[in-house]
Order: sequence, then C-alpha cells, then structure tokens
Amino acid sequence: MLKDRGNIKWTAMMLPEHVSMIRELKERQNYKTKPIIDEQRLEEFNEIIHFSLQTRESVQLKYFKSGDYRSVIGVIDHVDHSLTSIKVAKVDGTKVQIFLEDIIDMKRVD
Repeated sequence: MLKDRGNIKWTAMMLPEHVSMIRELKERQNYKTKPIIDEQRLEEFNEIIHFSLQTRESVQLKYFKSGDYRSVIGVIDHVDHSLTSIKVAKVDGTKVQIFLEDIIDMKRVD
C-alpha cells in the first residue's frame, strides 16, 4: 500500500504564508463556540457557588477558555465581585481564577 506524506510533500513548493494560513485554518476548525447559558442555569450556578463557599465542598466546573472547554475540580475559595470571577483551590493546592461569564457547567462533587 502506498503511504502518502500529506501536506509535507507539498510544503517545499508552498510559500511560508500559505503554510501559516493552512495552520491557522486547521486551528480555526478545532475552535469551539461558547454556549449561551439561560437565567435559570445561572441561578443554579449561584446556589452552588454559595454552597461551596459555606461548606467547603468540592465542585466540578466546566468553563470556556481560548476556544476550548476546560474542566477543574476543587473548592471555591473566593468570589471577586469587582472582576466577576471566582478562585478555585484545586486538590493539588494550586488556585485557578475563572471568570463567571466563562462558566459553562457546574455541579457538586460527592
């Protein structure tokens, strides 16, 4: 069976601008869009945030950053009202700052 080298075979005949445009196109194809969260779900997020602050129980957050979905598990350590963000203390001791507008999903961890 013939093994093709794909774009590698043609890069020698392509201008560097073309190669960079192809890379950008591939990155944009992997780019995910941020879903719209309704008001009822935002109220649930608010309740979970306050519950975690009071009881120090872990939550799992799914958030949108740089065109991709990311997930973190930890205890909500601080709510910053001026920046509209929260700080989550992960199990390994590091803290992650997440903006409230970037949160996609949130649930309690049992």
